[in-house]
Amino acid sequence: MTGMTRSPALQMLTTLPAFSGPSWDAWRAALAALDGVPLPDEQAEIFRRHTGRSTLPGGPFREAFFIVGRRGGKSRIAALKAVGTAAPRS
Repeated sequence: MTGMTRSPALQMLTTLPAFSGPSWDAWRAALAALDGVPLPDEQAEIFRRHTGRSTLPGGPFREAFFIVGRRGGKSRIAALKAVGTAAPRS
């Protein structure tokens, strides 16, 4: 995973004011894990706490399922991921 860059969705999640604040930390960790981006210690702890896994992912996921309650940010994250996927990459 050396030399990997952050995905467009993860870049937007970390820079847009609409996604600022600690309430989005779990989503930042989830997107980083989904895209196979190395997780910093704080995000790795969030990933372990929410997934119950002791090992971190070694690469991007092909498929993922999330159980998220009301007002958990599902629609915003889905839109962010779609825009990030559709955006041209340089």
